[in-house]
Amino acid sequence: MLLAIPRIVLLCSLQVALIVAEHHGAANMLINDARMVHSKRIQSRFGMLYELTKDQKGPGLMGSLGLPCLQRLRGGKRKAKHSKYDDDSDDVTDMSDSADSLTSSYTSTEYDETEYSDEDQDAKALDERDHNREEGYDDDSSAHEYFDYDHAFGKGKKPLALRDTETRDETEAEGQNILTISSEGHVQYLAKGLRELQESSKLIDITIKGQGGVKIAAHQAILAAASPELKKMLENLPAGTKELDMQSMDGESLTVVFDYIYARKIKVSEEKLPDILGISQKLGISGLKDTCYFHLMKDLKPSNALRMRHLGKTLECHELLDAANRFIMHDFVAVSKSQSFNDLTEDALYEIIGSDDLFVESEKVIFDSVIRWVEFNEANRSSSLLRLMGQIRFGLLPLDTLAKKVAAAPLIHKHLANNPQWQAMLNAAIAYVGSTPEQKQMLESSQTKVRLGSKGRYLVCAGGRKGKNSDALKSALMIDSITGEGFVLDEMHIARKQVSAAEADGIVYVAGGWDGHKYLRSVEMFDLSSNSWKKGPPMLTARGSFGMANLGGMICAAGGYDGHKHLSSCEFLNRTMQVWQQMAPMPHARSGARLAVLGDHLYAVGGFDGKNVLNTVEIFDSVSMKWVEGPPLNHARRDHAMAVLDGVLYVAGGFDSKHDLATVEKLDPKTNTWQLVAKMQKKRSGLALHVLNHKLCAIGGYDGLKYLSAIESYDPRLDQWNLEHDVYLPSRMAHFAAAIV
Repeated sequence: MLLAIPRIVLLCSLQVALIVAEHHGAANMLINDARMVHSKRIQSRFGMLYELTKDQKGPGLMGSLGLPCLQRLRGGKRKAKHSKYDDDSDDVTDMSDSADSLTSSYTSTEYDETEYSDEDQDAKALDERDHNREEGYDDDSSAHEYFDYDHAFGKGKKPLALRDTETRDETEAEGQNILTISSEGHVQYLAKGLRELQESSKLIDITIKGQGGVKIAAHQAILAAASPELKKMLENLPAGTKELDMQSMDGESLTVVFDYIYARKIKVSEEKLPDILGISQKLGISGLKDTCYFHLMKDLKPSNALRMRHLGKTLECHELLDAANRFIMHDFVAVSKSQSFNDLTEDALYEIIGSDDLFVESEKVIFDSVIRWVEFNEANRSSSLLRLMGQIRFGLLPLDTLAKKVAAAPLIHKHLANNPQWQAMLNAAIAYVGSTPEQKQMLESSQTKVRLGSKGRYLVCAGGRKGKNSDALKSALMIDSITGEGFVLDEMHIARKQVSAAEADGIVYVAGGWDGHKYLRSVEMFDLSSNSWKKGPPMLTARGSFGMANLGGMICAAGGYDGHKHLSSCEFLNRTMQVWQQMAPMPHARSGARLAVLGDHLYAVGGFDGKNVLNTVEIFDSVSMKWVEGPPLNHARRDHAMAVLDGVLYVAGGFDSKHDLATVEKLDPKTNTWQLVAKMQKKRSGLALHVLNHKLCAIGGYDGLKYLSAIESYDPRLDQWNLEHDVYLPSRMAHFAAAIV
């Protein structure tokens, strides 16, 4: 009977089955994962094993593989009252029916705030004290939910494993049960059979001609099923034609592409990847295109990022173009010193240095890169100098730099000294920099616009308390760490102190805190590009005096105090779905603790458990998804601050139950112990600690007598703290949220 089946039908059936299998195979799962940045790889370990959009219907990615999507995380009922997140089910269930309801809950930016009345009289009384140090009860960590792979899939099993399956249909036909049988092995047999057909040249009905006299024997049905573009080409061939002319494409690369169509597995040199990407892009062979893109993206580095950007533009491969652009924007200094930078066209350089997304500490970096580019071929490029200078934001440079480094640069003096356009440009920048804040508003131009990509330059501070006034603040401000200028930002929607913040992709997330009446779940997000606050998804648990940090793109919140007890619970913001999800709780409850990220590890340090101020450290491993005990501090402390400088974790200040502290410790990665370094010049609790302009800076706080506006910086080479005279807070503040953007 098999021989009676028309050849074209048999080949189509084989290929269609293989193409369908490919869309659900491990190769595409690899590509989907590869498109995610490191943050999403960590995120998938937290339980986000699917991508979900508001318009998506059906079971989603995991459902299409025949596996249950993960709606619930393991554990008991949540402690938060009246929360729309409450769900009593403990099982791992299929999300296909509930996916839309999960996302539709957040189609609006308005979020309900769960209120926690402060019934603890001791906490009320202590809030009036200058440190807002609350007393409470131990946290029942067993009541919190977290994701457990072993529980969901069995000990040691991977969630994406496919197996042969048999299911029984409940309907009966003529008294018999109807079975649905599928087999993973069948896909392998199909692939083997197709490869054998190609190698044996049996049933061949088309020959592909490529560059260099290359000829490839193939089967029209297989090619048509594999590529929509090949299908169109074959359909447009005159009847009886046995050859398809593709001599515009490299013959060797074309052979590799057709090997992939048949075998779905190829070996290729890295040098050929761009050619193969180009062919697969033109032919619409998405699996191969994505594989090439993944390997090129994985190999992005300063020496090839500009070439990959050009390749992405030439091939109209938007994924590669976007990936290369992001790399260049984030690592412009290294890219600008590569050989390929000297080979840029004027238009390409103009486009890059004009981007608002460029991450630079100073516009002087961009100025120097343009000077080097022109000097590389001065005879032919000096005429481009004025046009390129127009892309530099000279209004963001200090007067001293404009006079001594820019105007006095030999190349500028040689080619532009007498140019009236250049003189007008430079004078406008000088006038802006030397003006008062009120005058600057009238002089703003494209050369005074802050680049949103200047990551690490600006410190955003929000909430807290000011001086002797114990009221929570709505106010927010931003400090330019290079110029020392301060900017008043729009107020938050809710006043809050004992609040925490973290940054991700240029957005500052300010969460929780105490508004003077209740502890908060609410989250507000500050977008530097729009200079505005908007409401974000509320946390699962109300908490103040807690830790918050960005673990590979994941905003994590841990510990704190909710008005009744000290917490061990932890949660993270799934930014794809805009919902908070539980993660494993810390072994010990702690408020007044702080979080910091070092490598792939999240450190929870110090705090207060309701009885004692702690010197203990707990470390969350993003690989094992578990908290483990870390090396203890030399000094117990709470309401301290932490930051990482040059790969070293520092903890500074705090309160030890009797005294505000000036002591500072750093974690020695070699001995895995904390070492005392030089003390700060001022005692500080409720402070912020951040790296500003490559210096570790202690900001604000309380010294036991008064609140502070002063900032001091630490020099690890000299083991010495120095007061910063050019950068300081506009008012005396403590217990505020702070993040670098």
